[in-house]
Amino acid sequence: MKKFILTSFALLGFATVSAQTSTDNVTLNVKLKPIQTLVVNPAQKEVNLLYTTATDYSGGVSSTQADHLTVYSTGGFEVKVKSGDANIVSGSKNIAANTITITASNGSNNSITGATYTPVSLSNNDQVIAT
Repeated sequence: MKKFILTSFALLGFATVSAQTSTDNVTLNVKLKPIQTLVVNPAQKEVNLLYTTATDYSGGVSSTQADHLTVYSTGGFEVKVKSGDANIVSGSKNIAANTITITASNGSNNSITGATYTPVSLSNNDQVIAT
């Protein structure tokens, strides 16, 4: 009889322990703030267009700066360019800023899906080259 009572208490204790499970809800708030960054490649802080021959002056020169900018945006964005003046001066020489075309394109790392690139003639007014 003692064994039966001990066994009954053991089973009853087990049943009581397993019956104590319960659930509850928790509210998780995720707050996403808008973020935008624009970083110029540190190795490309200065871009030189070298005019050294008559052909350079008549036909133009170009300088490709791969991965020049890194843009990160959680929303829409515009990348704009402008010259400090209508003419770019180098010593006693100058060239009209609007004779220089700025062209943006996808970089080699993490291209922005759906971005639009517009070539523009440089001026001393803001002009959108990427959205």
